[in-house]
Amino acid sequence: MRRILHFVMLLTAAALLMSPGVATAHSSLVSSSPAEGESLTAAPAEVELVFDQVINSSFLTVAISDQSGRRFDDGAPTADGERVRTGIEGTLPPGSYTAAYRVISADGHPITGSYSFTVTGTAATAAPATPAPAPSAAAEQPEPADTGGPSAALLGTIVVFGILGVAGSTWILLRSRKKS
Repeated sequence: MRRILHFVMLLTAAALLMSPGVATAHSSLVSSSPAEGESLTAAPAEVELVFDQVINSSFLTVAISDQSGRRFDDGAPTADGERVRTGIEGTLPPGSYTAAYRVISADGHPITGSYSFTVTGTAATAAPATPAPAPSAAAEQPEPADTGGPSAALLGTIVVFGILGVAGSTWILLRSRKKS
């Protein structure tokens, strides 16, 4: 009797171990230059974003804008592995700036975010900045939040095998009591 119970428990444990695990998290921003909240005495020549996974070089968007929405990025971001770079057109005058990005990770999921930095130095000759484009309806749609919790498939598998384990154990116990 105990051998059968141990066999059922071992079989249940093996099934749980072989079930699909939680998918790895999507890529996220690891660091940036300038860094979030950094105060610079001189304007940067470019903005670099570093992610924890390789970034797809298609469909990159990196926008550097001031508080009024004027854009200062060169409009041509590039991806090299985990790094995404965009140049600054002209020199940034003193003020607060937002670096907003939308990239596609290697697993095909879009990653969006933004952060701010400040330039405190005196302005050199700045190139005329282009106004930020009006947000499209698609840009206003928030991305679904990734809770990072276990997937529904994993939870379903655990519940099914748990029920099967309890049912099997109950059946074995009832069967053994009838024989006694």
